[in-house]
Amino acid sequence: MRYGKDEIVGVLKQIEAGRTLTDLTQELVSRATLYAWRSKYGGMDVGDIQQIEEMREENRSLRHAVACLTSDKKALKAVIEKNGWSL
Repeated sequence: MRYGKDEIVGVLKQIEAGRTLTDLTQELVSRATLYAWRSKYGGMDVGDIQQIEEMREENRSLRHAVACLTSDKKALKAVIEKNGWSL
């Protein structure tokens, strides 16, 4: 079963509230999964997680744009050098 970000945050909040790991692992997921969630999402709210995901997507988009522009620059530089033009 795949859990949503709000469900993950809810489970982590239950741990912070004093619920034991044993109870949660018997009901929901394995102990290893809880540790992974805690290391990745511990102390965050759903809004924080959404903001991080939006920033990651924007970062991915910007990296793609830089890669395309770098490729274009190399191609233009090669054409300039091939034709003997100077800047």
